Amino acid sequence: MSFLQILFFAALLVASVYFTLLNQAIVPINLTSSLEYKLPVSILALIIFVCGLAIASILSFIANSRFRIGLWRKYRKKDKLSKDYIKGLEYYISGQQKKAIPLLKKAAGEDSKKTMPLALLGNAFRSQNDFEKAISFHQKAKSIAPSDKFVLKNLEKDYQSTNNLPLQKETVKELALVENKNLDSLFNLRDVHLKSDNWNEAINVQKQIIAKIKDPDKRKEEKRKAGIYYYESALSSFDNDSFQAAIQNTKNSIKEDANFTAPHILLGEAYLKSGKEKKALKAWEQGYRDTGDPLFLKRIDKFHIDRDRPEKVIELYQDAISKNPKAHLLHFLLGETYIRFEMFDDAMSEFQKAYAFNTDSIALNLLIGKIYERKDDFQSASIEYQKAFQKELASALKFTCGKCGYRASKWVGRCPECKEWDIKSFDINRPEQKLLD
Repeated sequence: MSFLQILFFAALLVASVYFTLLNQAIVPINLTSSLEYKLPVSILALIIFVCGLAIASILSFIANSRFRIGLWRKYRKKDKLSKDYIKGLEYYISGQQKKAIPLLKKAAGEDSKKTMPLALLGNAFRSQNDFEKAISFHQKAKSIAPSDKFVLKNLEKDYQSTNNLPLQKETVKELALVENKNLDSLFNLRDVHLKSDNWNEAINVQKQIIAKIKDPDKRKEEKRKAGIYYYESALSSFDNDSFQAAIQNTKNSIKEDANFTAPHILLGEAYLKSGKEKKALKAWEQGYRDTGDPLFLKRIDKFHIDRDRPEKVIELYQDAISKNPKAHLLHFLLGETYIRFEMFDDAMSEFQKAYAFNTDSIALNLLIGKIYERKDDFQSASIEYQKAFQKELASALKFTCGKCGYRASKWVGRCPECKEWDIKSFDINRPEQKLLD
């Protein structure tokens, strides 16, 4: 019995005496119709606690015994296990690694072909953060049994603990082959590739994962992830001026998840860099049809403005409104466009339409007030500014992460806050936006 156990039971005894003196009430306990005992409340509570502790200890012992027996059956020699190995195993299971190490070393020396003592030694040293020795013993075990799953899994943990991604990746690959590429090993292999941003390898593993999953909902989720990996691969190609590869991978991403905004945007950019302006426009137009995200309208807007085609910008938003006249954001965007071109009466009309759908918008109050001011109607402007109170808005259009609410003035494909992909929505209702200088 350890010192802590003795201390615990001593404290329990003192507590029972204390509560017995404090609680004098007697509780009758009937074991049978004729057999009755009378006990103080505190003693009864103590008995119940001790019984519960005893049951928990028995269950823990049974669980450890099953684990111990399983290890013995799997790794025992034809003859009887050595006493050193048995004792070392007992210490290892009970968490007494310092006592286990010399006994396991002795057991490993007695039989140089036995992997289990070496594997357990590696685990014991890893628990003490001695990763060099852990790797050394696990590598020795692997040299004896290259296909031993227990050894490979623990060697992979060693490399993970030392942030050795290349060797961790190789070990996970070996483990996947040994386990006949089951789902757990494939998930593990994919995650290792993701850690090193090896998107193409992650995609190859993801295809195998999707092929093995039968549940429709889980399969859909994994296909969504495949779309993300294709996009990241495309983005890497785009950054390296490999526009054709970027185009192919963005198409693959859209095929996996057509509602994913980022690959639609990148596809248009890749076409644009390749000198294919018409295809770029078609990519963004298709992205808007697939997702309904106004981001595509803003990108097409910029495309036309860069080419000095203001009439095309107005046509763009008018066409979008004709298909969805109750979308207040589209009216807002058209109104904002009219302001850029100093068409204030038209802007006022669009903002008032947007305001009818969204009377809580501070942004629209500010914009309408600004138009009144430009028209020298300062009384009406003052009323609109008073409605907006003293709140200042951060920017005219901000992009919002649908998962965590992170907002940025510049669009990015992946949220820098929660790391989720697909930031896509404008929000003109937030009080911290600033629409006019």
